[in-house]
Amino acid sequence: MPNSPFIDHAAPVLAGDPSLNDQQRADLWDAFHSKDAAALVDHLHEQDIPQATKQSLWEAKQRSEAPTDPIEKTTAAIKKLQQLDPEVLELAEAHPNVLKALIAAAHMPENGSEPASGASKSAGKGKQAAEPSKPAPAAAAPAPEPSWVKFRGKDGNIYEVHPEDLHHVQRVDPAAEVIG
Repeated sequence: MPNSPFIDHAAPVLAGDPSLNDQQRADLWDAFHSKDAAALVDHLHEQDIPQATKQSLWEAKQRSEAPTDPIEKTTAAIKKLQQLDPEVLELAEAHPNVLKALIAAAHMPENGSEPASGASKSAGKGKQAAEPSKPAPAAAAPAPEPSWVKFRGKDGNIYEVHPEDLHHVQRVDPAAEVIG
């Protein structure tokens, strides 16, 4: 299905799950259309529905939202740097592998195509930090190397890091959830 805010992306997902009753479908449809992607993630975590349905709804929500301009994302990331706790910034700079994964996720295009040019090089010496303004869709992430671990941050974004760096992620974001 094309990325468009004018198509009901939730309907085929909800209709395709036979485990949902009509009341659940109605509630999920209302939540899908009344919340942004981050709020929808929080709402879905509270629901007792199959994980595949939650993931499909979240991906559908990403398709339904208008794409964000990369310049706007970068500007938002720079502004977010000013708000970071100095200890968190120092920790991010001390662990460039984690930082690289976070920055790559922040530069993922909303439509699921290839990463923005230079996204894999943006970590440099660990002097940059970024926090995406919207969660990047799981489907947009490049195929992970076998040695990488996927996790979902408290902001709803999905990131990949080497297993040896996972404990650093958990220090920065205790709510991080390993998903693969």
